[in-house]
Amino acid sequence: MDIPLAYIIFDIMISLKKNNRDTMIYRDILIIYLKRFINSFDLDKDVLEDLIFDFNFANELSFFLDDYEDYFEMEDGIIRLNSDVSINELKKLQEESVILEDFDEEFISDVEKVIHNDISFLEIIGINPNIQVYNALLELEEKLEYKYLDLSYDGLFDENTIEKTREEIKLLKVITNIMYININNNFSSVDYDNLYLYAKDRAKLMHGEESEVKLSRNPPFDRTLLIKTPMDKALFINDSSAKGAIKGRLKMNNKKNKKKINMQDMTKLNFYLMYLELLDKEINKTKNIELKDELIIAKYRLMYVLDSIYDLMNFKKRESSIKINGDYSFIETIIYFFIVEVLSYDDKEYKLDGTNKKDIITYYFNIIKKLYVETYYKLTNDRVIIDLINNSNFYNVNTISSKLFSNIVPSEKNKSKIKKKNF
Repeated sequence: MDIPLAYIIFDIMISLKKNNRDTMIYRDILIIYLKRFINSFDLDKDVLEDLIFDFNFANELSFFLDDYEDYFEMEDGIIRLNSDVSINELKKLQEESVILEDFDEEFISDVEKVIHNDISFLEIIGINPNIQVYNALLELEEKLEYKYLDLSYDGLFDENTIEKTREEIKLLKVITNIMYININNNFSSVDYDNLYLYAKDRAKLMHGEESEVKLSRNPPFDRTLLIKTPMDKALFINDSSAKGAIKGRLKMNNKKNKKKINMQDMTKLNFYLMYLELLDKEINKTKNIELKDELIIAKYRLMYVLDSIYDLMNFKKRESSIKINGDYSFIETIIYFFIVEVLSYDDKEYKLDGTNKKDIITYYFNIIKKLYVETYYKLTNDRVIIDLINNSNFYNVNTISSKLFSNIVPSEKNKSKIKKKNF
């Protein structure tokens, strides 16, 4: 791997120009920027040592300034771009540098993803998003989430109290929507992108957070994909979903494209609306109070995230999923893994060690996983689901796990009931 110094300097200047900043950078700041860039690739120790050994910053910068002396100058450790150079010229020079240095397109694509998807690169060069606006949004979204969770105690309160909570949610949603509208109307596209990038950074997983998802086996993919969306995180992680909701809403608003919901977004929304319906049914048939409470909290967390990102009102009147020929391949690999994962739990793993008491955590996580499978099957009728269950060595051996899939593949006992009913 080589460091595309010219490409990076041009990119920095483009960002500075877009944000109406002075097109200059201190030599020492550029070194910090490059260190951050190298660390973002998570290179092996040997590769990193070779890279550092081969790259002489002083020489490379000197060559760059000689090659582009008509555009740049350096004085007192400050690299400065001539003020009359336009963004289009910089982009053209950037493209030419890629050809001159014979960089692979895939590598440059990776470079762009690293630089343009991490707020820290903007912060290093002195560009900061409007944090006050973000904090105001976060305060509103957290209040809203707490009110949704208040609805999870509807069995403890009378209807008047619950109705009052719904009215409070409605008011908070109006205030929050006004704020998003104001951001859309008053932020430039660049400021909006910076705010979204900051929201994305705040919503990213904490180190090791993906390990909180209880699994019996390692998935054949990056484990973080299990909680990739705010909806997944709401179901699997016992923590606030407000930051994920802000990220999702800002992405949906997408000021630059001024788009309405597209088919891909609609398919994803439809998946989680169906999941919400099936989770409700699961709650109604769950007899264990402790497990039921955990599932109810998950229901209202998911409801909050969907209502916030897509501006829905599930808290008042449930939005129904629809039968659409959407592309659900975005979650297919995870669904297939969840079948194998859930069925692999033997009966004794559903009990606390050395006791006959139910392990609520295992039950909870496996119900959440199997609902993903059930949701996917309801929407796709994918026969692979049936085959994976029937052909599993664990099916009808691990009886509790097998029973979880009875809505998809009925047990022999239930099959006879279904036949009689149909007859």
